[in-house]
Amino acid sequence: SKSKYAAPMRAAKALLLLLAMLVAMATTLARPHHWTPDTYPNPHKTPGACQRQNQTGWVCDPDKVLSFESANAVDALLRRVATGAKPFTQAACGSSGLEGFPLAVALMHRMYTTPD
Repeated sequence: SKSKYAAPMRAAKALLLLLAMLVAMATTLARPHHWTPDTYPNPHKTPGACQRQNQTGWVCDPDKVLSFESANAVDALLRRVATGAKPFTQAACGSSGLEGFPLAVALMHRMYTTPD
């Protein structure tokens, strides 16, 4: 025999599914554009657009994929790599002498790709 709660449970599940779909759609609509190489901000030139609170660095996260604290941790690690701080190293770079390895992280929800 069917429980007297079966119909209300199905209705509740359907409402939860509808709510989840609406949240997913709203999240997608909140980010309607795709980034391109021309529109993506540069963390050294426009750190505010990269969500770095006007502090230049090696991380750009205009869509806020990471928390500010996580982006800071990634940026700190990239700074150590760029300067060759231990445990990382420096290497000869032409007439410049020894240098670290500059790396950057570009985070985004969507990137525009051209059809090839």
